[in-house]
Order: sequence, then structure tokens, then C-alpha cells
Amino acid sequence: MKHTITLPVNSTSVMTEEIPWLIADAIIPAEQASVVKITAILKRDISSETYNDAGLECASTPQEPLTDSDWEYLNHLCGLSGLLPLMKGGELIDITLSDWEQHEKAFEEYTLKWKLLPCSNTVLKIVADKHRNALKNAILNNEVVVYDNLTYLPVQKPTVLTALKNTYIRLNEFIEFVAKFDLDVVVDKIVENNTLANNAKSNLKKIPVQSQQETAIINWLLDSGYTPTELPVAKNGMSGVKKMCRDVLLTHSLFSSKSIFDTAWQRLRDDSKIIDA
Repeated sequence: MKHTITLPVNSTSVMTEEIPWLIADAIIPAEQASVVKITAILKRDISSETYNDAGLECASTPQEPLTDSDWEYLNHLCGLSGLLPLMKGGELIDITLSDWEQHEKAFEEYTLKWKLLPCSNTVLKIVADKHRNALKNAILNNEVVVYDNLTYLPVQKPTVLTALKNTYIRLNEFIEFVAKFDLDVVVDKIVENNTLANNAKSNLKKIPVQSQQETAIINWLLDSGYTPTELPVAKNGMSGVKKMCRDVLLTHSLFSSKSIFDTAWQRLRDDSKIIDA
């Protein structure tokens, strides 16, 4: 069965970070989206853990991945209890978090030494993560071109960190990409001569330049590893965060002068979106 992704009226592009969720929403039925499934199983040695007089844990060993012999033994215990093996063909079987309780009972002998730690997520998140990796690989392999949200220019040499952050792809490339997963794309249309539709048209506004300027500053701070509400105070004789940010953003068309940048910075301060630590 072919599924369809419906985009908002007048869509000409799609935010890259939204794409995995759009695909997952289209593929996964609503009643299955919130089902929690096991995605991985780790272990921790509990035989050497220590506790204080109050019975509180003082030290614990780190989590470890299961070895091949671990999986073989657990699968053996599953068989003794009439359960399907956890690992099949090198892949973890499809098991919900609620079904995990049955397996825990079967593993009581094993868990005298090891504590099994199941990692879980909703079906929707699992599917979204899978397609996020597929999209990231397509971008890094130059199969999909991403554009910067602020400059509207193609991102040159995208990396693992920048491929999906503050970028978008054009509608035609989005359609081509999701077609690989047997998905169609439909863009909602406004019906002419319809009062509600005409009102919707009138409400379609561009993002104000001031908002774009403020977003550019916040994004630079975050990308540079700063917390906007905990900015370090400049030391004597050294450039502060504001100057470093300004020197970079003055090359951007949003900031044609130092005073325009300073005004945008002050707006963020006045709104407490930028605060010194």
C-alpha cells in the first residue's frame, strides 16, 4: 500500500529536521505510533556492586553490550521457556516493552550475575530515526542538496553535524527522496473564491527581518558552543563573545552595519534571551 505525505498550502521546501517525522507519520498507523519497543539490550555486572549501611548503591559497574555468547545463552533460555529467541539473523526480534516481562522471568538464572538493561523507544521514533540516518547519508553523499535557512544558499560540504541543522531541501528533491520509500507527496491547495481560503492567503507573511536577525545571532551562539543565557564575560584585553559573533555575521546580508547588529543584540538582551553568566 502506497502512503502519502501531505504538506501545508504553498509549500516549496521542507525543513530537513522535519523530514524523518513526516515519513514516519505517513508510514506508521496512528494506533501503533505510541507502542514502545525494545531497540537494544545492555548488561551490567551486579555481582561486584557495593552498598552502604542505608542500602544505597555506592558503586556500580559500567554498562556493556551483550557478547555473542550472551545472546546464545539467552536464546537457549528462551527456548527452555517456550519463547522465541531474542536474536534472529543477527537482528533483535520485534518485541514490545510489555512483552519483555516474560523474557525477564526466563532470564532469572542469568541475571544473578548480570542486570539486563533494555533500551526502548516508540515505534514512531524508531522509524523516524531510521529515516533520519537514510536522509543524512543521502546528504553526505551529495544525493540531496540542503540549503541554509538564513542565506538560502546551498550548504557547502555538509557534515554529520550540519547536514540536518537549520537547513531545508526543495520540494522537488523532497519528492524524489521519499519516493525511494514508496511515498507520494501532496501539497494542500487553496480553493479560489473561498472566504476561508482568501483569509489564509492574507495571513501568509514573511518572517520579519528583525526576527531573522535575532535567530541568526542565537544560532551562531549555539553553533559556537555557547548558552545564550549564560554568556561568559569578556576578560581584559580579549575579544568577547559579542564581538566574535558580530565579526562573523557582518558578512551576512541581514547585517549591513555594526549598528544594526548591535541593535539586534540589544533586543535579545532586553528580552532576556541573551544574559551574561
